[in-house]
Amino acid sequence: MAIRYVRASGNDANGGTTPAAAWLTIGKAVGASGMASGDTCYVGAGTYREVVATVLAPVAETRIIGDTTGQFTGDAGEVVLTAYTAGDSAAPSASATLTATSTNFYTWERFTFVSGTGTAATVSATNWTFRDCTFIGKHGAYGFNLRIDVPTAGGVLNHLVDRCRFHGTRADAIALVGVLHSADYDINLVVRACVMDGNNNGINTLNPTGTGTGKPVGVRCYANTFRTGTGIALTTTGHGVAAGSEAIGNLFLGATGISAGSTTQIVSNYNRFWGSTPYTNVTAGANDNATSAMAWHPDVGQSVLWGEPPRPYLTPQAGNPHLAFVASSVTSMPALDMTGRQHKSGSRSGTHVPVGALGRHDIARVGTTITPDSGTNMEIIGPGDHDFEVAVSAVATTFTIKVRTSGYGGTTYPTMSILNGGGIGVADATATATSASATAYETLTLGPFTPTASGIVTLRLVNNTNNEVGVVAFDTFGAT
Repeated sequence: MAIRYVRASGNDANGGTTPAAAWLTIGKAVGASGMASGDTCYVGAGTYREVVATVLAPVAETRIIGDTTGQFTGDAGEVVLTAYTAGDSAAPSASATLTATSTNFYTWERFTFVSGTGTAATVSATNWTFRDCTFIGKHGAYGFNLRIDVPTAGGVLNHLVDRCRFHGTRADAIALVGVLHSADYDINLVVRACVMDGNNNGINTLNPTGTGTGKPVGVRCYANTFRTGTGIALTTTGHGVAAGSEAIGNLFLGATGISAGSTTQIVSNYNRFWGSTPYTNVTAGANDNATSAMAWHPDVGQSVLWGEPPRPYLTPQAGNPHLAFVASSVTSMPALDMTGRQHKSGSRSGTHVPVGALGRHDIARVGTTITPDSGTNMEIIGPGDHDFEVAVSAVATTFTIKVRTSGYGGTTYPTMSILNGGGIGVADATATATSASATAYETLTLGPFTPTASGIVTLRLVNNTNNEVGVVAFDTFGAT
């Protein structure tokens, strides 16, 4: 299980074995003479103008990771695979940007897939994961961002689409094409913590191929945000009626929430609907909300007007009841939201988590509860986190911060982490408090670490309390 590399400065005649000997194209990495089953390939920042068809057919998880921090390749930034092969001002390819046929066990992370007149990705395989990816498309007529085909009748997909972003004014975010079988069968397609924005449909089941009366079931949607015409569209022709499909903890902001061919097709619970037609042929879940009694108050960029940090589009504002909507005992809800940070952040609840794909982060305030160690401290109330960018030089450096609590719940104690410093040789690291001290400050220490160059790292402070009243004060930060 080797490590391979692709860089915009590479050459496909290289061996791909080191950053200095990186390949040039992603097509080389997943081709007949590139990676092997079980390998991991890091792809440096850049725009890769190629349409890629996977040739390598792994028998174990094989990972293609966009090295957005530059930790492995030295190239930090967005990693784009685009069908605009001749440049962004020329006509794009009509082919899918990424195509997989009978090539299983792939994981793609941190890519931006840009479609042209075709689909951003078409997958007819099993055991695929897309995590932290962005799908942009498509231009022109109706189409799809991600098309998933079931390869064999009665087969299991075991696909996971996790923390991804979809955007396309005429495209369905995810289209599922099944194969008819002798009976309905569970494909196990899990879509969680994703945002689908501006799409025609979020998830749409299309007419299956083959013969028989059985159709796929097992479309499982957890903690997604749908700003689409229809959020989940399960047609009678494309989706079976057997148990297996469910929608839990999703936020639907389009005209139609869930549309099904029959009332047995999907189980709904803890969903929030903000549109004219929440359901079609769907039995309302006991904890669903489809009324106007609960205000939807999102951040669409306005918080910068009073000095707060920019947040992802459609983040619930502070105090929004949607931040404490879903019972935290619901096991299908993800621990991390679309940003990769704790989903429960900003909930101000020990028993509930936000509906949809986004918690609320960067919520520290000037302290008023706990006596400062020196000057003024900073407090996070309830489960939450706050990120800071810290400039560092290429010298041995140690971070310290003092932490104290009030009303803290649970034994997962406050933390300080260094993140996103891979491009300057700083590995991710975390320091955890040894107790929930309400009587004295404890000092957390990270380092010494020595960056390979001057740059910026992310400092993340986290309140991990399991109740709504637990306060963590952070004070006296030092970088020496």
